[in-house]
Amino acid sequence: MNKPATNIFIIAIVSLAAMLSSCTQHIDIDYKSVEKQWVVEANLSDEGALVRVSKTVNMNDTVRQLTPEQLQDVQVSVHDDGGASETLLFDESDGLFHGTAIKAAEGRTYRVVFTEESEHSATSNVMAATEFMNAKWQWTNMFNRKILLFKFSVKDIPNESTYFRYRIYRNGELYKWSVFRDKGYENMNVVVNVVCMSEEQMKKDDPDDDDVLHDGDEIHLEVETINRRTYDFLHILKSMSNSGANPVSMFDGAFGYLAVYVPVKYDCAFQKSDISGQ
Repeated sequence: MNKPATNIFIIAIVSLAAMLSSCTQHIDIDYKSVEKQWVVEANLSDEGALVRVSKTVNMNDTVRQLTPEQLQDVQVSVHDDGGASETLLFDESDGLFHGTAIKAAEGRTYRVVFTEESEHSATSNVMAATEFMNAKWQWTNMFNRKILLFKFSVKDIPNESTYFRYRIYRNGELYKWSVFRDKGYENMNVVVNVVCMSEEQMKKDDPDDDDVLHDGDEIHLEVETINRRTYDFLHILKSMSNSGANPVSMFDGAFGYLAVYVPVKYDCAFQKSDISGQ
C-alpha cells in the first residue's frame, strides 16, 4: 500500500536534485568588520617570561601579523608578589617579548602588564609541580584503524583539583598541545593518550602531513600544572572550532591568558621499533 507513495517521493527527490544541479547561483558573503582587539599570550616559567602580542583579525584581512614597527610603542612587564619587576625586551627574530630576571617559583603570584595607549594586566599563581611517571609509544585500534598513541602519565597533586597543559615539540617545533585535568584520576597517576598518526599515514609518508613522525625525530614533552582560570581559557580555545564560544579573557581590556608554571620535562628520540602493541 505504501509503495506508490514511496516511488512518488523518490521521483520528487530525484527531480529536485536534477533541478538544483542544473543551476548555479553566485552568493556574496559579507563578512562584517569589527574593531580589532589586542591579544596577549603570556607564559612565565622557571626559565623566564615569553609573551606574544598581536591583534584579532577579520575574515577578509590579508595581513595576519603585526610588524615590529606596529609594536614599537608596546611595553610588557612582569611583576612578582615581592615587589620586583622586569620590563621585557622585544626580539624581532621570533616576534616575542623576552625576560629572564623574574622566574616562576611554586606558591608565588605574578602579574603581567601590557601597555599600549592604555594598560592591561592579568594575575596568576604557580601551582605545585607534578612528576613524570612513564611514557611510551603504543598502537591502538580506533574505528577499524590502527592509531599511534604517545601515552604518558603524571602524578596527581593530592587532595585538590588539578589542571594541566602538555606541549610536545618535534625537532624544536610545536607538534601537539592540549590541556587536561585529574577528574577520574584523583590522588592517582593521571594517564594521557595523545593521538599522533595512523598506520596509513605512516606508510604513505606524505611530506605535507604534519602528523607523520620519522625515526630519529627528537621529541620534547613538557607538562605544566596550571590554575583553573588558565585551564578554562585554554580548554575553550582548543575547542573553539566545535563550540563557537570565545574564552573568558584573563586580561582586562584585552584578549588573552597568563600561564605561570614550573614544568616537568621528558625527552626521547622517536623510533618505530619502540612502538608497543604492533
